[in-house]
Amino acid sequence: GVWREVRDFDGGYHRAREPLLRFLGVFDDHATWVFTDETGRLTQGEPDLGKKIGISNEVIEKRFLAWGFDVVPEKPNVYSDPTCRRPRERTLKGRVLYCEHHYKMHDNRNRIHVHRPVAESGWKPIVAIFHGHLPLPGD
Repeated sequence: GVWREVRDFDGGYHRAREPLLRFLGVFDDHATWVFTDETGRLTQGEPDLGKKIGISNEVIEKRFLAWGFDVVPEKPNVYSDPTCRRPRERTLKGRVLYCEHHYKMHDNRNRIHVHRPVAESGWKPIVAIFHGHLPLPGD
């Protein structure tokens, strides 16, 4: 149902169209690698040395930044505040997903919230939320 939310962007779809399409193209092509490659490489062109070091939020952020996209996780206080956490949650096949990673299309407005691949998504990355800006603690 994420496509129904396209009208929730500040300025509507027309303001968000170009950065949205650019992001979705890169997300479709590379997000599985971004969220699942445990080698710590920051680009797919780097050699795989066969080491598994895990996937930190910092690595995810740097990988997206290599394509020019500011994708960051929410701060911990957002998750701990139910008023802020719930709008970032989506249910997929009975599993509640907290969609903390988000692309900042415009400095203070318009976000695309995503989630790493899970079994319920057939191990595909998830585009979960389109919105102008979700609530933050203290709003």
